[in-house]
Amino acid sequence: MANAFPDIPSAELCAVVRAIRVHPRRDKDLRVAVAVFGVFLAIFLHSATPGAWNPSSAQSRAPEEIQMLSPRQIAVVSSLALSSAAVAQNAVQWRVEDGGNGHWYAVIPSGFSFDDAAAAATQLGAHLVTIQSAEEQSFVATQIASGTPFLNAWMGLRQDPKSTEPAGGWRWVTGEPLSGYTNWWLGVPQPDNNACSAGVSENFAMWAKQWGGAWADVTADAVPAAPCSGPQTHALLEWSADCNADGIVDYGQIRSGELADANANNIPDCCEEGFDCRFNAQQWRVESGGNDHWYCAHRFGTLPGSRLLQEAAASQLGASVAAIESESENTHVFRLLQSMGSGEAFGVWIGLYRAAPGLSWQWTSGSSLGWNAWGGSTCAFGPYPNDLNWAGELGTMIYRQNCGLIWDDTPLAWISNPPRWWVSTSNMRLMLEFSADCNADGIVDYGQIRAGELADANANNIPDCCESPIGCCAGDVDGSGAVNGVDLAAILNNWGTNGGKYPGADANGDGTVDATDLALVLGGWGPCN
Repeated sequence: MANAFPDIPSAELCAVVRAIRVHPRRDKDLRVAVAVFGVFLAIFLHSATPGAWNPSSAQSRAPEEIQMLSPRQIAVVSSLALSSAAVAQNAVQWRVEDGGNGHWYAVIPSGFSFDDAAAAATQLGAHLVTIQSAEEQSFVATQIASGTPFLNAWMGLRQDPKSTEPAGGWRWVTGEPLSGYTNWWLGVPQPDNNACSAGVSENFAMWAKQWGGAWADVTADAVPAAPCSGPQTHALLEWSADCNADGIVDYGQIRSGELADANANNIPDCCEEGFDCRFNAQQWRVESGGNDHWYCAHRFGTLPGSRLLQEAAASQLGASVAAIESESENTHVFRLLQSMGSGEAFGVWIGLYRAAPGLSWQWTSGSSLGWNAWGGSTCAFGPYPNDLNWAGELGTMIYRQNCGLIWDDTPLAWISNPPRWWVSTSNMRLMLEFSADCNADGIVDYGQIRAGELADANANNIPDCCESPIGCCAGDVDGSGAVNGVDLAAILNNWGTNGGKYPGADANGDGTVDATDLALVLGGWGPCN
C-alpha cells in the first residue's frame, strides 16, 4: 500500500489547504470531504476504480432563501439610531443648483471633548464640519447655526501635535491642510494658543456663534462659553461620503429611500456588505407569491436613446429591461417605486415596446402584451395608450399621475430629451430585472452574488464560473450533479495523467490531474450550485 499512492509535493498540498480556507461557508462539508479523503488514502481507495463505486443519486438542493439581512441589520435599533433619525429630520442640504457642494449639514448635541464630538459624528455616518469657502461659511451660519440653541460648537479643524504655535499645522478632519479660506476671529486675533488657559495648548477649533461664526482655537476638552466660562456640548456635522462613487452624497440617497440603510447608521448597506450600490434591488420572493427575480429602478447618467440601446445597457449590467406580465408582479414593482420617496423615480421605463403607433405591444422577453396597467380615463390626458398626445409613442413608462402610479405610452425621444415641465433626466430611470440562472441551480444568480455564494470579480453581475471554461461545478467529474467520493476516486486514480477515459478528472483543463483538480473537488464538495 505504501507504494500505491502518488507522491504529492508539499506545495500542492498547501494549495489544497488554501482552497479549503477560501470556502468558509462550506466548512462543515469540507471537513467531511477531508475526512473521507484521509480514510481513502489510508485504506484502499487507490486500488478501486471509479466504475466500482455505486454513486448515490445527487440530492437536488431546494432553492434556499437568500437571506440578505445580516444580524447587524435585524438587531434592535439602538438609541444612537433614534438620534440619527432625529438628525435626519433636521439636516439641510447645500444643493448644487444653489451653488453648493451637495453635502448635508446639521448641528447636534455632543460630548464635552473634541474626541466625543468626532465620535458622535462618525456614529452618524458624518464628520465634523469642514469649511472650505466663504460661501460654505455663510450657508452654515444662516441655514444651520442660525436659530439653534447653542452658543459655540466643535468643528472639524485641529492642529497637528508639535506644530509651530499658534498657526502652524492646522488640518481638517478629512485630511486636507488648512489653506486658502479661513475665518479666525479677529477680536482677540485667533489662533492665539492662549485665549483661556495660559500655557495649555489650544489645538482644536470651535465655531463661535457668539462671534458671528468666527473660529477660535481652544483646548481639547471644553469649548468655552462666553468665552471660557464652561463647556458647550454641540457639534456641527457634515455628510459628504459617496461610497458608491455615483456623484451623489450617500446621506441624501438614504433619506430619499434610494439606498437602503437597515441599521440606520447613515452608511448604505450596499457599501457595508460589499455589493454593487448601483442596484438597490429588491427580490420578489417565491414565498410572497413571486418568481425570486430581483428588480431595481436604475438611474443611468444619460439613458440610452432607443429600445435596442436600452436592452443593451441592461444586458451589460447582467439584467434585462423588466417585463411586468401580471398584476402581482406589477404590485411588487409599484411598491419598490413607492419606497424610493416622492422625489425619486418619477419616470421609470419598462420593457414594453411597439414598432410603430397602432401596432401591437411586445415585451422584451418576446411575449405579447396580456395583462396591463394602462392609465384610465380618470388620469390626466388619459386613457392610455392613445397615440394622441405626442409623436412616436413607442415606449412605456411607469410614472406618478393624479390617479396614482400608471403605465403610459411615451415617446422614446424622451429618454434623452424629456420636456422640461415633465421630468428631469436625473430622475428618469430604467426598471431592471435580474432573472438569469446560468448555473441552472434554480436560484437567480444575482441573489447568489449578493449573498457571496457565487464570485463576481469583475462586478458585471454574471458569476465568474459561468464565464469560465471550467464551469460552475468543475469538481463534478462524472456529471452526476454533485461532487462526492466518486469524483474524488477519479482524481486519485488518474493522478498525473490527462484524465484518460475520465477527462473530467482534469477539472481545471490544464492537461494534468493534480492537486489543483483535487482542490476543486474538495472546494465544491456536495450538490452543485
